[in-house]
Formats: sequence, structure tokens, C-alpha cells
Amino acid sequence: MSNNTHENLRQKCHNVLAEYDSHVFGYHEIGARLLSSTIVGGSCHILTEGVPGLAKTHSVKTMARCIDGLSSIRIQFTRT
Repeated sequence: MSNNTHENLRQKCHNVLAEYDSHVFGYHEIGARLLSSTIVGGSCHILTEGVPGLAKTHSVKTMARCIDGLSSIRIQFTRT
């Protein structure tokens, strides 16, 4: 990968994370992990865990909107 391509990807990721952070407060690390798993996995499955009310669904839907052309196809809730 050339330096220009690498810099272009870095800037796009920075822009997506900035947009995500403007909608979801206090979850920058979660946003970074969502973005990196999407880049690495392409069509991927991401498991988010936590008690109700921690903005898990909001985080996933917001990241999907921040990435052009990507929509969250299915979100499954499982009780533990």
C-alpha cells in the first residue's frame, strides 16, 4: 500500500470516527473497534455486550450511517 493510499484511508477513518463521536458521546473506543472490525471483516458480525441502556444499538446504527453505503442489515437481541 502506498503512502498516499495509507494516508487517504487514515483520513477517511478519522472523518468517520469524528462523525460517530458527534452522535455518540463517550464511546470513542467502541466506535474505533466497530470501524476497524468493519474494515478488516468486510461483511462482518460484531457482538456487543452490556446491560440495557448503554447505547449498543445506537452505536451500531450510527456507525452504519457514518460509513457511506453501509446499512445495518440485522440486529439481534439475546437475553442472557
